[in-house]
Amino acid sequence: MLVPLTFPPSCERVKSIIQDSELNFSDIQTVDFQIFSPWNIPQFSFLNPFSGFDRSKTSPVIYQQIFSFHRYRCSSYIPIFTDGSKAVGHVGCGIIFDADISSFRLHTSFSILSTELVAIFYALQKMSFSTQRQFCIYNDSTSSLEALCHPHFQMHPVAMGYLGTFADSST
Repeated sequence: MLVPLTFPPSCERVKSIIQDSELNFSDIQTVDFQIFSPWNIPQFSFLNPFSGFDRSKTSPVIYQQIFSFHRYRCSSYIPIFTDGSKAVGHVGCGIIFDADISSFRLHTSFSILSTELVAIFYALQKMSFSTQRQFCIYNDSTSSLEALCHPHFQMHPVAMGYLGTFADSST
């Protein structure tokens, strides 16, 4: 006589192994796979006037002219400059908003992508307190801007947090 074997699902088996090993996983972040409902996915886009130029073959003067022309076309917008940086033992980001310069020290475990996203997030916070409604954020990290343009459940936690806030404020 054959007796059918029943095995618990693999997630339950792994869960019991982790519990038995007494490993401390107190910093595990949960991910909401349905963070954005299909009818409320935030739309984020950006302009990159430099995208058609090869960096190794383009003179810095060309980039300066393109930037000057862009500032001329968007002269009614308040410029906000953001940057993130990481060096040995030092991680931070900065924002220039009008005449106000802000800098923030971040934990050394932050990646450069994280610092750039945090800088954008701080800029957006400053924008929310302003009476002006036209802004232009300048950021040199294409990867951080791309991360904000493609929302999905595996995206960077800072980007997901920003888009979640953005979606809540636009409804």
